[in-house]
Amino acid sequence: MRRKERQVTDNFQIIEILENNDVCRIALKDEEGLYIVPLNYGYEFIEDKLILFFHGAKEGRKANIFYKGNQEVAFEIDEKVKLEGTDDIACTYTYYYKSIIGVGNASIVENRDDKLHALKLIMKSITKKDDFKYNDNSINNVLVMKIEVNSFSAKIH
Repeated sequence: MRRKERQVTDNFQIIEILENNDVCRIALKDEEGLYIVPLNYGYEFIEDKLILFFHGAKEGRKANIFYKGNQEVAFEIDEKVKLEGTDDIACTYTYYYKSIIGVGNASIVENRDDKLHALKLIMKSITKKDDFKYNDNSINNVLVMKIEVNSFSAKIH
């Protein structure tokens, strides 16, 4: 990271970034080339190990890439804090933000209990509630994906 003074290593600040945002952009690659997709996410942060969870349709380009298993992907989460500047000169403005970027391995969550766990994390992340009911039909008909993060960096400016 070029600007070390902006690097965030405190897990509480990293979790705050994860908690305060709803969308994770995932960069994928297949035979057609590069593909980026924004998705709602849930996460687990256990002993400095970050795992991201997503849900979606069982078919389509994104699903096909995840079905291949153990595919390396990149991801990005960002939060706009504010834009500051008052001059009529464009390059005098500063954009304040918080972000997490990284790489990991993508795969499908197959086990019913693991899918339910991931869906609960996703719903809690996007609604801030955790008292949803889940039926077998819903669990069976959704594709649950995860990224086991190999490395990431967080920044605040």
